[in-house]
Amino acid sequence: MFEISIMAENIKKYRKIRRLTQTDLANKMFLTPQTVSKWENGVTAPDLSNLCNLAQILGVSVNKLLGVSGNADDNLKNMIGIDGGGTKTEFVLFKENGVVVRRISLGGSNPNALGMENACEVLKSGIDRLLFEADGNIEGIFAGIAGTSILSNREKILLFLKKQYSRTKIFGGSDIQNVFSSVRGIGKCSAIICGTGFVVYANDGNTLHRAGGYGYLLDGAGSGYDIGHDVLQACLRKDDGIEEISPLIELAEKKIGGRVIDKLDLVYSKGSNYIASFAPIAFEALSMGDDLAQKIICDNFSHILSMIHHVQSKYDCGNKVIAAGGLTAYPEIFKKYISDGSDIEIIFPKFPPVYGACIKCAELCGLNKNIDEFDKNFENTMLE
Repeated sequence: MFEISIMAENIKKYRKIRRLTQTDLANKMFLTPQTVSKWENGVTAPDLSNLCNLAQILGVSVNKLLGVSGNADDNLKNMIGIDGGGTKTEFVLFKENGVVVRRISLGGSNPNALGMENACEVLKSGIDRLLFEADGNIEGIFAGIAGTSILSNREKILLFLKKQYSRTKIFGGSDIQNVFSSVRGIGKCSAIICGTGFVVYANDGNTLHRAGGYGYLLDGAGSGYDIGHDVLQACLRKDDGIEEISPLIELAEKKIGGRVIDKLDLVYSKGSNYIASFAPIAFEALSMGDDLAQKIICDNFSHILSMIHHVQSKYDCGNKVIAAGGLTAYPEIFKKYISDGSDIEIIFPKFPPVYGACIKCAELCGLNKNIDEFDKNFENTMLE
C-alpha cells in the first residue's frame, strides 16, 4: 500500500546517496527547490511524469521510491561475487535464488600488477555501485582476486574490505577458487587460469596445490602477457634485421602504429596489460598460417601442457582440467595443443569465473540451498 510519508523519506534518502542537494535535484528536473522540499516533507507528491523522471535521475525503480514491493525477489537476500584478474574485474550482485540483479566490469584488481592501493580502489568502486542497487542491503561478499594466493595480499584486501563494509560478511581468496567453484560436482581435478597471467592448481579432494602463478616477470610462458611479449619481441627482431616481415609482425605494427622499436616508450609506459593485449594477434596470425605465430603459440601451450602434467603426476587430481582466462576464447587451440594425443580432458565452464565467486559466497553465507533453481535463474538473468 502506498504511503506518501514513505515516498518522501525515500526521495530524501536516494538524493543524499547521490550526493545531490535539493537545488541540484530541482535543476536536473527543471523545477524549483521548493517543489522538491514539499515532496521530501510529504506535503505533495510528484505526478507520474515527474515520478518517472525522478526515479531515472536517482537511479532507482519507481517501486523503490514508492516503497512498494515489485516482486517476490525483493524479499530475498542480496550478495556480491567478485572475480578479479590482472586486466578485468567482474562484479555480480545477485539474489540468494541465483537471480542476477546487476553485472559490471571494471579494470584489473591484481595487487601484484596494479599495487595494493589501486586494487583496493577498484574493488571499492565496484562494490559501492552494487550497494546502491541493493539499497545497501548485502548479506555477504566473496572476492576471488588474482595475486591473493600470496597470504599478505589476501590479508590486506580482506582487512580493507572489512573496514569499508563492517556490517557485511566478507570472504576472500584467490581467483582460482572461483574457477574450481564454477563447475559443480567435479571432485578431484586441476584448473588453469590463462589470462594476463598463468597459474595451475591441483585439487586432490582435500587441498589445493599451486604451480606457477608468480607474476608476469617470473612465470615465463603460458599467459596472455607472455604471448604478447613474444609477439613484440618478434617485431623487434625484425627491426634488428633478424626476422623477415610476416603477417604476425604486420598486425602488431598496425596495432601499435609503426615499428615497435620506435614505440618502446609507449610499451614501457603502459605496462603488462598493454603487452598482453597483443596476444590475440598471435592467434589471428596463426589462422593465416604464419610460422612465427605457430612457434609462439606452440611454445606457450607446450609450457601449459607441461605444467598440467607436472601437477597431475605429483598430486592425486585425476585427468580433468578446468580452463579459465582470456586464452580460453580459443578452445580449438586448447584441444589441439593440450587435449589432442593425451588423456587430459579440458573442461570449459558453462558460466564465467564470477559465477564461481557467487556460488562460493552463497555457500559461505549458508544460502546455496536449491542448486538447480540457482543455476537456472543465474543463466536466465546473467545476460539481461
